[in-house]
Amino acid sequence: MGWRHGSGEAERLQRDAARELTRAMEDDDPAAYERATDLLEQVLRMFGPGVPQWAPLHAACGNALLRRFQLTGDIALLRESARCSQVAVDAAGAVDAEIRAVLHHQLAVALRHLFEARGNPDDLEAALLSARHSIAVPIPDPDFLAACQAQLGVLLRLRHLISGSVADIDEAVTVCRQAVAAAPEPGADRASHLNNLASALWARFDQDGGMRDLEDAARAAEQALDASPDGHPEQPLIMGTLGTVLRCRGERTGSAEDLDTALDLLDRAVAATDRSSPRWPLYIANRAAVFRARFDLSGADEDLDRAVTETADALLQPDLVGAEYPGVLINLATARAVRFARRGAAADLRDAVAALRKARALLSGDDPRRAVVTAELGSCLLGRHDRTGSAEDLDEAVRLLEEAATAERREQSAGWLVNLSHVLRRRWQERGDPADLDAAVRHAAAAAQRFAALEPRRVAALTAEGVARYDRFQDRGDPTDLAAGIAVLGEALDRAGGRRPGHGLLLSAYGAALAARAQRTGRSGDLRGAVSYWREASATGAAHVTDRLDAAVRWGQAAAASGDQRSAAEGYRTAVALVNLLAWRGLDGADQRHRLAAWPGLAADAAACEVSADPAGAIGGLEAGRSVLWSQLLDLRADVRDRYPNLPSDLATRLDRVREALDQPTT
Repeated sequence: MGWRHGSGEAERLQRDAARELTRAMEDDDPAAYERATDLLEQVLRMFGPGVPQWAPLHAACGNALLRRFQLTGDIALLRESARCSQVAVDAAGAVDAEIRAVLHHQLAVALRHLFEARGNPDDLEAALLSARHSIAVPIPDPDFLAACQAQLGVLLRLRHLISGSVADIDEAVTVCRQAVAAAPEPGADRASHLNNLASALWARFDQDGGMRDLEDAARAAEQALDASPDGHPEQPLIMGTLGTVLRCRGERTGSAEDLDTALDLLDRAVAATDRSSPRWPLYIANRAAVFRARFDLSGADEDLDRAVTETADALLQPDLVGAEYPGVLINLATARAVRFARRGAAADLRDAVAALRKARALLSGDDPRRAVVTAELGSCLLGRHDRTGSAEDLDEAVRLLEEAATAERREQSAGWLVNLSHVLRRRWQERGDPADLDAAVRHAAAAAQRFAALEPRRVAALTAEGVARYDRFQDRGDPTDLAAGIAVLGEALDRAGGRRPGHGLLLSAYGAALAARAQRTGRSGDLRGAVSYWREASATGAAHVTDRLDAAVRWGQAAAASGDQRSAAEGYRTAVALVNLLAWRGLDGADQRHRLAAWPGLAADAAACEVSADPAGAIGGLEAGRSVLWSQLLDLRADVRDRYPNLPSDLATRLDRVREALDQPTT
C-alpha cells in the first residue's frame, strides 16, 4: 500500500520518512527508526481521519514503533505501536484483501508483544482475533502465509499456557506444521517457524506427557538450530528452546548427556543475549531448571544451590512479568523446598511456602499451573508440619495434594499421587487411622501403574508403595503386604539408575523389609542382605543425610540384636559420624538443634555397643556424638596456623577469614 500522497511540506516529510525507514531497516538503527516515526507523526498531524493516507501512514508508524520496541524494550513504544496498528486496520476500509491481511498480521504481532509484557489476557484475545483475520483470505505469497500461520500458532500456545486448553495446543501444533510446510526452502524465517513448532510440541508434551511429541520437539528444535547461522537474530531463542526440550527429555529418561547439552545451549543463549532483553531472565530461569534436573539425577549439592540462586536472580529482573512470572516463581519455591528437605534450613522452607502462596494468588482457578502450585504447597506444608508439629498444616497438606491429584494432567498427577501417599502415611503415623494407610498404598500403586516401565519417576512411586506396604505389614501383620512390599522395592532397585537423592530411602526401606522377613522366617541370608543394603545406603553420598543416618542406625540395631557386636559398632560409628553432616555448619543454631533433637540417645546407644567391640573407642564415640555443636564451636576458635603449621600463608589467611565469618553470631 503506497502512502506518498499530498503536496508541499507533507510530501517532503513523507519522502524523508521513507528514506529514514529504508536506512533503519538496512542498518537496524534505533535512531533512524526514531527519526522515521517522528517524521510520520508530523505528517499525520497534517491530515485527519478519512484521507487515503490515514491507514498506510499509521501502519508504517506502527511498524517502525514495533521495531524500536524490539530494539529498546520501551513498553511505551509498544503501546503506541499497537494503537497505530489498530487505527490502520480500522481505517483500511475496502482495500485489497492481502493488504488487510498484512495489517492484521502486524496488529497481531504488536498485541502479542503487549500481552507478553503486561500479561493482560484481553491483549491476547485481540491478537488471536487479528491473527485469524490475517489467514482468512487466500494469500499467494508462501513466505507471508507461513508468517501468519506461525503467528497464530504462537498465540494459541500462549493461550494454552494460561488456560490448559487441549484444543488450543492441538491447533497450535497444526498451524505451526503448516507454517513449516509453507516455507520448505532455507530462508530467514524457516528457523523461526521450526522453533515455533518445537515450542508447540513441547507444550503439548507438557500437557499429556506424550514422548512422541517430545522427540518431535527435539527434532524440530535441532533443525531450527541447523537452519540458523551465526548471527541469526533468533539463534539464542532457538538454543533456549532446544535446551528446554533436552532438559525435559533428560528428566524423563535419566540422560545426563541430554542435561549437559541443555546446559551448554542455555549458557550460549545467555552469553548471546543482553541483560536488558526480556528473554535474558527466561534463559537464566531455564538454565536453573537444568541445574535442578541434574541435582535430581546425581544429588550434587552445588547444582541445587545454582538452581536456587539463578532462579532467584531471574525473578529480580524487572522484565520478567506476565505469563512467565508465576512459572519461575514455582521453580524457585520447589528448589528451595528440596534444599530444605536435604539440609534442614527453616529459611528455605519459609521462603518456599511464601513463594507458592504468592504464585497461587496470581493464577486463576482454570490455569493449569495452579494444580502444580497446589501440589507443591501441600508438600511444603508437610515439611513445615514436621518442623512445627502443626496439625492444621498436615490436614491442609492432605487436602491440597488430593485436590492436585484429581487434575486432568495425567503425567503430573501421577507424581502428586506419590507425594499424597507420603503425606497420608505421615498422618497415619501420628493418628493411627487405618484408612490413611490404605489410601497411601492405593495412591502410590496407582502412580506406579501410570508411569511407563522405563520412566525414572516410576522408581519413586514404587518406593512409596513399598514403604507404605511395609508399614501396613508392621501394623497388621499381613504377610501378603510384606511380600508385595519386597517385590515392588526390588523392582525399584532393579530400575534405579545411578545414585539419586531418593536412593538412600529405597535401599533403607528394602533392607527393613528383608529384616522383617528374616524375623518371620529365620532366614539368615535376609538379615545379612538387610545389613548390606543399610551399609550401602549409609554410604550413598547423593542420598539425604536423614535417610543415610536412619540406615546406619538400623544397621547397628539389627547387627547388635543378632549378636554381631563388631558390625553393630561399625554401624553406630557410621551413624555418629553422620551427625556432623546432619547439623552442618551452614545451618543456624536453631536448625541444628532441631535436627539433632530427632536422634536422642544415639551417642549413648553407640557407646554401649562400642564397649563390647572396642572399649577404648567407646568414650571417644560418646563424646563425639554428644558434643557436636560444642566441637564445631571449638574448631572455629582454634588458630588455623597452630593446627596446620605447614599451610602456605595466603591460604592460612583465607581460611582465617572464613573461620571468623562462620564464628559470627546468627541473627
